[in-house]
Amino acid sequence: MENEREIIAQKCSNGIGIVEFFEGKNILVTGATGFLAKALIEKMLRTTPNVNKIYLLIRAKDKEAAFHRLTSEIIESKLFKCLEEMHGESYKLFIQSKVVPVVGNIYEPNLGMDIITAQKIAEEVDLIVDSAAITTFNERYDLALDANVNGPCQLMMFAKKCKKLKLFMHYSTAYANGGRKGLILEKPFTMGESITNEMITSNNVPSLHAAIELDLVSKLKNKINNNNGLEQNMKDLGLERAKLYGWQDTYSFTKAIGEMIINSMKDEIPILILRPSIITSSYKEPFSGWIQGFRAIDPLIFFYGKGDLPGLLCDPDCLVDVVPVDMVVNATMAAIAKHGYLQSPQLNVYHVASTCVNPVSLSQLFDYSYEYFNSFPLVNSKGDKVEVRKMKYFDKLSDFSNYILEVLSKQHRVQDLTEKELSKIQKRFKRKVEYLKHFSKLYEPYTFYGGWFHVGNMRNLMEEMSEEERRNFEIDASKINWRDYFLGIHLPAIDSSLSYERPPARKSIFLSLSQDLDSSSPQQVHISMVGEDKMRVSWITEDSGTPVTVQYGTSPGSYPISANGDTTTYKYILYKSGEIHNVVIGPLKPNTVYYYRCGPDSSPEFSFKTPPAGFPIKFAVVGDLGQTDWTTSTLDHISKSNYDVMLLPGDLSYADTLQPLWDSFGQLVEPLASRRPWMVTQGNHEIEKIPMVHSEAFSSYNARWLMPFEQSGSTSNLYYSFEVAGVHVIMLGSYTDFGPGSAQYNWLTNDLKKVDRTKTPWLLVLLHAPWYNSNTAHQGEYESYGMKNSMEDLLFNARVDIVFAGHVHAYERFTRVYKDNANNCGPIYMTIGDGGNREGLASKYIDPKPETSVFREASFGHGEFDVVNATHAQWTWHRNDDDEAVVSDTIWITNLVSSPSCKI
Repeated sequence: MENEREIIAQKCSNGIGIVEFFEGKNILVTGATGFLAKALIEKMLRTTPNVNKIYLLIRAKDKEAAFHRLTSEIIESKLFKCLEEMHGESYKLFIQSKVVPVVGNIYEPNLGMDIITAQKIAEEVDLIVDSAAITTFNERYDLALDANVNGPCQLMMFAKKCKKLKLFMHYSTAYANGGRKGLILEKPFTMGESITNEMITSNNVPSLHAAIELDLVSKLKNKINNNNGLEQNMKDLGLERAKLYGWQDTYSFTKAIGEMIINSMKDEIPILILRPSIITSSYKEPFSGWIQGFRAIDPLIFFYGKGDLPGLLCDPDCLVDVVPVDMVVNATMAAIAKHGYLQSPQLNVYHVASTCVNPVSLSQLFDYSYEYFNSFPLVNSKGDKVEVRKMKYFDKLSDFSNYILEVLSKQHRVQDLTEKELSKIQKRFKRKVEYLKHFSKLYEPYTFYGGWFHVGNMRNLMEEMSEEERRNFEIDASKINWRDYFLGIHLPAIDSSLSYERPPARKSIFLSLSQDLDSSSPQQVHISMVGEDKMRVSWITEDSGTPVTVQYGTSPGSYPISANGDTTTYKYILYKSGEIHNVVIGPLKPNTVYYYRCGPDSSPEFSFKTPPAGFPIKFAVVGDLGQTDWTTSTLDHISKSNYDVMLLPGDLSYADTLQPLWDSFGQLVEPLASRRPWMVTQGNHEIEKIPMVHSEAFSSYNARWLMPFEQSGSTSNLYYSFEVAGVHVIMLGSYTDFGPGSAQYNWLTNDLKKVDRTKTPWLLVLLHAPWYNSNTAHQGEYESYGMKNSMEDLLFNARVDIVFAGHVHAYERFTRVYKDNANNCGPIYMTIGDGGNREGLASKYIDPKPETSVFREASFGHGEFDVVNATHAQWTWHRNDDDEAVVSDTIWITNLVSSPSCKI
């Protein structure tokens, strides 16, 4: 160690020696594909190219999957374009010579690495950078403890095995200081202390210990078996424990406990903890305005720009502590070099923050936002520009609520409404106000925050840097002009990252809820199959008191049979859904028209036809439907096809967080979806997960499009199967865990074993991300090739006849394929993501065309699968050529179980 210091001293007459420290070092990074770690990796590779190896711990099924994530999320990331320009054609070789993806999981012993890899890294690594975390304010307590407490614990245990380790660096957050007020020092946390006991003289609050918190979580899990109940109870427990001990939310609380764990386990390991405040888009490096996802303040800015947040519960003079991501990265590298040289067995804490050197207030932030959105307004779901007004500030929740009601009333000109219309719209207003109150309470600890973060260690670090280091590793936030930064960098970066207004394939459609119907009238009616002889009827009303009843019969106007069901709702940021009703009716006769009405006796009559009990049966197949003029053309063509069942492999509404578009989609498809069963699975546009604000994926999809998953033994609405007229149909989830040992993989294995091909000689699979694809769009995505690697053998060995996919906005049909080669016993793979989505067509294909690709065309259209008997079916793909659905591809298919050479 002394020799290294002497060498460095010779190289650096002054300064810290940042670049020199990283020379020849081996570094292990967790959370490598996250916002901050990715920026750190880029900076290290760009400015310290003589670093030896950077090991990236990546959650993946195997090495191939980890390498794919490295390629798609790092090597091909826009962030790395400057590095790519520096190295030119040798860029990928340079990355591959420096960056090593490692399959692992921070929650597991040895970080989930195999024994050989763990031993190799333990022998070689000089530096550990821990950037893995869950950052959602109100995350489930068990998940937050696992990531933010158990993760650092496992890393520290591994660190003790590392023979050459010079430093362990952990990213925390400045807001781990909880409810501390005034000037907050860079002070480590020790196990047992709490903010509450700092702020009161008596010790009424027990000592805080990680073991006790983990035990509480374990007991709650054993007590509650229901997953839905467990989720909410876990969220409530996290907030309850956080507030008991003086923290504002589960995120900041568990990050503080994570610091305590590290401190308690450090022994002789040199520890560096960096506590950034709110990290925003890059100030200068590698270019201005790089950002990944929503950061903490961005949802407030976004909803203000959308016109949904005209007022805010806050102290307008409250300081918003923000720091650009490149300054956090520079501070990281400088502090690592300083303490990596010293290797003192101490724990050092750095606040990377701005309030003490260059404060900016909430009112200033929204003044800048007002200026920006007036010059560059967002566009709402109807295509209209959103006009924003000056933000109003409130310190009382009641005043805030009254103001929101006042704004909503003016926007909708309630004075011009009838009594009936007024009653309906007031209910919507109430829901919106309630959610805005919830949203404001979520942010209240930050919009009334009473502390500012001391940055003495940062200032000392800056003084130790040479002039060249200060230029190349800029960390001085006092030099930032906040108005220029927000107007010229950060707000445009948010606007761009939202992809809020995208070029439509044709004019986009938005259908508002009908104003002619009363609040108990059914809207967005659709049906889906449940078992062999039942149907689920789903609809939405404004009124929570409407009867959850379906009356039905086989004659118009006569409903001798009735069934009752249940109701659910969901909240999504500022939106609260209507009452979503689900009623299962049956038993029903096959191939029979039924007439029905939903809810009250005054509701309109609908009708549907049940599928046949046996062959022939016709399926309509269409993916990536969306809401454009092309969509209406597709639906019109499908309506003329006399189909029995609709199959839709994901990407339904393209709401993408704009929840009224789900309502619009329900209105758009009701004429078809209320008359024939629609069986769907999810796509990437159904995920709708926003970091920090809405952590639950698929919440809208799962609430609105309930499929018969329980009837097939599945535990998730994201994958299931059903049987109809001699056809077994499997719906898979491309965006939920699919690796061996996962719940979906185990379910699929069992489901395929249960298939009786004498009863259902046809076997179909639908999923969203295609396994075979010669279009340039969506190449190399893990949900495609990773799922293929995991499950292709299962489908091949079960003799699946056809696999339908969406995602790529074009049509393509492959021959029977297995392991990338033509195989007469493999499935036919088809991509049919051409229903009418707003993003347009994927018109570029890879040339030359693979031999396994039989037909491909980038046009909007739909498919029809007409199963004639137990052995033969006809497939046709219909191009949507305006008035006519032109048949452009057709093939007769013989199923695999009838082929002597493919007998199972």
